[in-house]
Amino acid sequence: MNICFIMYPWDRVEALTDTTLRMIHEAYLYLKGFRKILEMKGRDVNLDNLFLGKTTHTHLTILNELVDRGILNAPTYRCHSFEEPVEMDPILKYLTDSLK
Repeated sequence: MNICFIMYPWDRVEALTDTTLRMIHEAYLYLKGFRKILEMKGRDVNLDNLFLGKTTHTHLTILNELVDRGILNAPTYRCHSFEEPVEMDPILKYLTDSLK
C-alpha cells in the first residue's frame, strides 16, 4: 500500500481537502521560520529589529540598516523571552532541533 507524506493511504487522500493541505504547509513554514530564529538567537544575532512589525529573518539586514540610518524608529517593545532569557528545556530543544 502506498502511503502519503502524512501517513494517509493514497486511496484516502481525497479526504484531505485543499484547505487542509494549505494549513499543513502554513504550519510547516511557521515552524521552519521559528527554527531559523532559534538558530540565530543561539548565535547571539541581534533580533530586536524583528519587532518592528510583520517581518521575517530574511529582512533583518535591511531592517538594521533602515534603523541605523534613522529611517525607521527602533522598536520599543521586546518580548519577555528576549528580556529575560532562560535555558531551553532539553526536551523542547530536542524537538526544535529536529525540525527541518
